[in-house]
Amino acid sequence: MNFIERIAKEYSLPREKLSYICYQAPYSYKYYKIQKRDGGYRDIYHPSAELKVIQRWLSAKLFSELPLHDAAMAYRKGISIRSNAEAHSMSNFILRMDFKNFFPSIKRDDLTRFFVDKRCLLGITEEEALQLSRVVSIKDGDDYYLPIGAPSSPVLANAIMYDIDVSVSKYCAKNSIFYTRYADDLTFSTKKVDVLKYIPRVVEGILRDEKYPTLSLNHKKTSFSSKKRTRRVTGVKITPEGNLSVGRDLKRKIRTMVYLHLKGELEVSDLSTLSGLISYVNSIEPDFIERLASKYGLNEIYEILGKNVSR
Repeated sequence: MNFIERIAKEYSLPREKLSYICYQAPYSYKYYKIQKRDGGYRDIYHPSAELKVIQRWLSAKLFSELPLHDAAMAYRKGISIRSNAEAHSMSNFILRMDFKNFFPSIKRDDLTRFFVDKRCLLGITEEEALQLSRVVSIKDGDDYYLPIGAPSSPVLANAIMYDIDVSVSKYCAKNSIFYTRYADDLTFSTKKVDVLKYIPRVVEGILRDEKYPTLSLNHKKTSFSSKKRTRRVTGVKITPEGNLSVGRDLKRKIRTMVYLHLKGELEVSDLSTLSGLISYVNSIEPDFIERLASKYGLNEIYEILGKNVSR
């Protein structure tokens, strides 16, 4: 029984209808832009309701069988940005690198070859591998690639990176280097002097040697830091003592917004923003939220938070 037949049986839907939805999948997205925290915009593609059901089923029932490397920190239950930063908090030196156009670089052909390679593990045929690569891809001009916004994209992005993560991790383990990858953000840290300077060249060599996907580094975002300078990992500040912090500017912004809210001067449209900021800071630096509650009143803070943080 192929995956379309399995979905049809589970949801009591006509097989012909599901086959048509899968065939039309690359054309079944709405396009949005959202602003990045550090400026610029990110392209988001939301699949149709029918396609989303199929992609969620595939993620839960099929793609969940794919191996993920321990270095992959994004899109995994129980692992967060805080976990990623904590892995490097006790190191003296940190190197941060970034892939260029990570999701659009994972092409449909890459996914097809990946599914064919994993067909025994997934219990699928080569024909199904071709179908799957279509179901999880978007067509953009003449290009087909893994879209940001599809529920199937996160697990596939991590899974297709497994061999690269293995190769990078092996090199790092031999050289006393900690390595994590949060989607397209690569972080390396160590207590040893001068070992991180070789990493960009090593990673580029590994990327060239792997069959798929074809990735390149965004050298504009490569940065080295040490205890002498501010160290950040996926936006989280690491203090000289190894503690995690969101930084003074964000905490100052939250204090101001809370004060304005309690005075009734904060725009209603900004309240959800404030709630999200407090929830984010609570996940990184909960002591700050406790101090905020102590100053302005516990009930008022939890009123702002709503359901984002439980008492």
